[in-house]
Amino acid sequence: MGLRDMGDDITSSIVVNFADNLADDEQLLNAQIDSRPGGLNKGKTSFYPGDGVGFLLYPGASVQIEGLRSTAGQVSALGAQTVVLKEHLTFADSDTANLSQPVLGLGGYKWLGNDGGAITLSGERTIKIAKPVLGVLVVVYQARAFGYRLAGVPHPLSGAYEYPVLVAVDASAA
Repeated sequence: MGLRDMGDDITSSIVVNFADNLADDEQLLNAQIDSRPGGLNKGKTSFYPGDGVGFLLYPGASVQIEGLRSTAGQVSALGAQTVVLKEHLTFADSDTANLSQPVLGLGGYKWLGNDGGAITLSGERTIKIAKPVLGVLVVVYQARAFGYRLAGVPHPLSGAYEYPVLVAVDASAA
């Protein structure tokens, strides 16, 4: 009957994030594969069966990580990490822009083209300037992350030789 038998189920999923106040940086929680050359994966971003995968969680100040679960394998904690990040922020005739992670400490910055002047940090990740500008700002900063490793994923997994593994982070805002 073609590619799909009538008895097969087709499913899809989506992740929806809820927060009391989406503008509140302190409730931010980001996760990403650690792609740093000297990081948990030594710069590797593609993985094969049997590989352990290091990833970083960047919680806001009021976020308490309560646990991690995965659809396959085990997740282990690797401890706190100080990560140096470099980002390009754009100001489209505005005086604020947001960095992607909560800031532990600001490093240097440089305007590319139009100069918007000195910067200040407001909250955990909002960069403010004195007056609106059309500009691009390069910011170097330190962020606090927590490292984790997903390992022990069986291969094949439920008969599949290529597969995703989902990791869920259980957290609360203090």
